[in-house]
Amino acid sequence: LFRFLIPFGTGILTSIFCKPFIINWILISLVAISLSWLFTKNKYATGKYALRWLAGIPFYTAFFGIGCITGWLTDAGNYHSHFSAFTENSIIAIEASEPAAETKKGIRIFAKVKAIKNCEKWIPVRGNLVIYIRDTSHNLKVKYKDNLLIAAKYYAVSGPSNPEAFDFREYLRNKGIHH
Repeated sequence: LFRFLIPFGTGILTSIFCKPFIINWILISLVAISLSWLFTKNKYATGKYALRWLAGIPFYTAFFGIGCITGWLTDAGNYHSHFSAFTENSIIAIEASEPAAETKKGIRIFAKVKAIKNCEKWIPVRGNLVIYIRDTSHNLKVKYKDNLLIAAKYYAVSGPSNPEAFDFREYLRNKGIHH
């Protein structure tokens, strides 16, 4: 069991950090699963000890590919229904995924995007967003699960400008937030 978790976990980490082309890994996994079945059927995996490694390669490759596919599927930014695929400067319906945090310049809200208004109709979308609202008086109180309609212009999160500085973009990406 542990032998299969290593390539599976490595595949997940590869999909997180390298953004592999998913079609390649689907095909490679299918070929590896087919070879694994063929080698098992022909008893290469249970036969002579000298040939057992031959059956192990496609098994490990299959689990690595399945890990890549699993990691890719969990990132909402890989889907066509992600809100960033639509026109910016639209009205978006969001749901606060955490209570709002007060900052020096205003309020920061982590939210899930539920729908976007595009050409006078609401389209269901997915994705996470961090929103900064300038409100130094802190009159706006947003609680967990509050629904809001906002007209927003969203940008991709920029990386650190100083070497060895805290990478806020990476922190947000690990939370599934790219904008």
